[in-house]
Amino acid sequence: MGYEIVRDGITPALRIIVRFDRTTGLPGRRADLTAWSSIRRHAYDPSLEFAVACSFQGDVPVGEPNQAVAGYRALVDTLFRYVSRTSGRPVTASMVLPLDPVSIADRMETLSPLSVALTLARRRPGARGERLAIRERVRSSIAPWRLRSIASRAPLIRWARDAEAALAGYDGSGSRIQLARPAYRRGALHLWGLRWGGEHGIVVGPGSLPAVVFAARPFTPELLTGSVAITVWDDALTPGTAMCTYQGIDVDAAFERAAAILDELGIAVATGKFGREHPSLRSRIEAARNAAALAFARRLIPVLAEHDDGAEAAEARREMFRAVRAGVAAIGTVWVQLAAETRPATRLRLRGFLSGVPSKRDAPASPVDVLLDGSSSVRLDFPADPRADDDQALWALQPKWTLTQIGPFASEARMGPTGRLVPVLGFERAGEPEASLGELDVPAISPLFPEQPTISHATATGPDQVVGGTLAELVARMTCWTLAFTVHHDGLKHLDDLWITVEFDRPHPAPAAAMEVGRALTPLAATLLRFEAGYLSVASLLTHSLVTQTALSDRLGRVVTGLVDDVTDAMSTSPAGSTVLSGTEQTPTWVWRNRPNPDGSRSLFVRDGSPFPVITGCAPLERVAASAASAPDEGAWREAVYHLPKSVEREPLTFVLDRLDLLSHQTAIVSARVVRNAGTGFNPLLMRATGWSPPGSAIVPFIDVSVPLAVPPGSGSLEESIAVALAPFCQAGDRKGGDRVLHIDLAYRYPLTATEVPPQLIGTLPILSASFDPVRETSSKEIAANLIQTCRAWAQMFLPSYEGTWLSLSAVLMTDIVGTWEPLLAVRQLDLPWAPNSLQEVRVDHGTLHDDPVVGGAD
Repeated sequence: MGYEIVRDGITPALRIIVRFDRTTGLPGRRADLTAWSSIRRHAYDPSLEFAVACSFQGDVPVGEPNQAVAGYRALVDTLFRYVSRTSGRPVTASMVLPLDPVSIADRMETLSPLSVALTLARRRPGARGERLAIRERVRSSIAPWRLRSIASRAPLIRWARDAEAALAGYDGSGSRIQLARPAYRRGALHLWGLRWGGEHGIVVGPGSLPAVVFAARPFTPELLTGSVAITVWDDALTPGTAMCTYQGIDVDAAFERAAAILDELGIAVATGKFGREHPSLRSRIEAARNAAALAFARRLIPVLAEHDDGAEAAEARREMFRAVRAGVAAIGTVWVQLAAETRPATRLRLRGFLSGVPSKRDAPASPVDVLLDGSSSVRLDFPADPRADDDQALWALQPKWTLTQIGPFASEARMGPTGRLVPVLGFERAGEPEASLGELDVPAISPLFPEQPTISHATATGPDQVVGGTLAELVARMTCWTLAFTVHHDGLKHLDDLWITVEFDRPHPAPAAAMEVGRALTPLAATLLRFEAGYLSVASLLTHSLVTQTALSDRLGRVVTGLVDDVTDAMSTSPAGSTVLSGTEQTPTWVWRNRPNPDGSRSLFVRDGSPFPVITGCAPLERVAASAASAPDEGAWREAVYHLPKSVEREPLTFVLDRLDLLSHQTAIVSARVVRNAGTGFNPLLMRATGWSPPGSAIVPFIDVSVPLAVPPGSGSLEESIAVALAPFCQAGDRKGGDRVLHIDLAYRYPLTATEVPPQLIGTLPILSASFDPVRETSSKEIAANLIQTCRAWAQMFLPSYEGTWLSLSAVLMTDIVGTWEPLLAVRQLDLPWAPNSLQEVRVDHGTLHDDPVVGGAD
């Protein structure tokens, strides 16, 4: 008797199989018709109970009770007919009962032994004293069909393959049960089942400890610029030295190139490319490679700021050093350390593979098996290279692990000396069960420097129209202007912040300070440049036939030895790198965070009190105080989100800031820089930045109001109206600190035709044209008083008419900006109504006020 696990339709089922050979009879005695007649009578006893139990279902019987009894009776009938015959071949009978997938999912342990037992019982004793054997209940375990011991390798594999296929997807979600056997090959057969997949399978997830990403901090956070004396050699190894100037030097890239050169030199020495043996050169190259690995290991830091730099980090550094030492050129690798744990306390040994790295290929996560124990967490270390896809802001790490070894969580005594289980079907078979750690997002620290941004199309424009309101409101509207400029960037990465500084009203005559675009070469950078240039000049000799000459080989060995010694000293004493950006005295006004928010929007941070601009046609939304976790630094910031269309995300950004008051924002200087790996979520030691873009000339608005304006009625006396209208001319440009000149034209305007039907012909008589220089020493009231005095003298001479006529004022303010006179504000025509008493003079004579009307008024 035995059992098989088969598939009955779409559900797994248990098949109970009995094979009878009358030559052997029942176990322990020869079968006869009398005994089988008694068995058959017991089978049809109404009080009979028959049940099949499978350990995968726990205490839940297999199949319905009536179904199990009917199957048992059919099986007994088949065997009774065989026994009733006088002869015949051995017969096999079977019964199939469906397994309950829900019970398996709910009751099966993570690692459970596989067993099947049959129970035969009666609810009461027989009426005539008949008994089933000598007990009311009989329970017997049966083994897998045709399997007697663990040594039956081929039959066991066939049996396990069919059983696993029948159990696949038992919970409806693709989960599987992997069958395993003890590692030793003696004793009775014991099979175990390990559940994989779905919420009911082995759960391997990120542990309570955070993931750690180790990356190398840059030698300098910015590109370097400077001059260094470079020595090169010709084919005869004659040296020549010249001063060379370098711009935009990436020390990390130079370090990588130097490490690769050391590898090439080591290969050249080992393969005899120097023509003869140079033992000292071999040892010196080895020392230089060690110095390069140590210099890299000193710069290795955990990326996640919240990680406690403890024993795990120290071990990761040692592992990273070994990896770097094995291949010094591959120093762009980032070491990811992931905490994982299993639930429940099942001991597993897994071999890991990492999928979802930027290279889009599965990569081994660990070269050796890792033992996971549910009672504690374990660190899984694996390398990854972010340079394959620099556009990704986050790596969606999906570590997957395949089974290689199982250990039971229960007593191991019954498992034998080792207590180990191995899968029946081996490890290399396609479709092996996997446990996934799930997705874990970690920052992809980009080792590349961002591109320098540039500013273009900077404009300052006045209002489109000035209408309505009182005279004071007209003046306020005509002094509003709009600042617009475009920032060009060569594809901002998701980890980039765009810093923008808008400096208003820089004092004159101080010239616009040239912001630092690169810092001076460091000693390490200068040595690396000398080493690379020197090696490239002699590299061709390593394959030249003349190098076999003893004299040339000796000179070449001495040259290379000197280069290697210099770079070894520089790498051995190289500092970890500066964390201070140049140009830090220039604080950003706006910080555009290119990393998208969860809803796809992007954030702009502004200094508290600064206005929010319109960016590429999108207005700001949800203006709130920035939280300490998201703000660019510890200062007071406000945050707004912008929903840019997908089509413009990689296009240049256009910033528009309108409603600027000319009296408080009179000039603007704009500059920008890109800072990579910035923000509170990143370690500042890994920050890389460009210098500030050259600010260029100051942006000066020229507000030219060319539409005729009229002073509304009730604006006060003529002198008061002129003083109010000229007030912005006297105040605009005063923050520049340079000279200002105000040019004023005053004219008398009158109709030339008697008809009131427009258009009327208007005549103009100039009254005066004057310049006030410098303006800062004159107030608008003083200018208005002078103009009224001039008009009074003119009126006394020309006797103008006051009815239907008016005075017209035109004013242009010129300001000196860095030695160039530029117009700042112009009103082409401001019509001032007047009356016979408009030019009335108010004098103070010996403490008495009296009026002296102007004589005139003739037509």
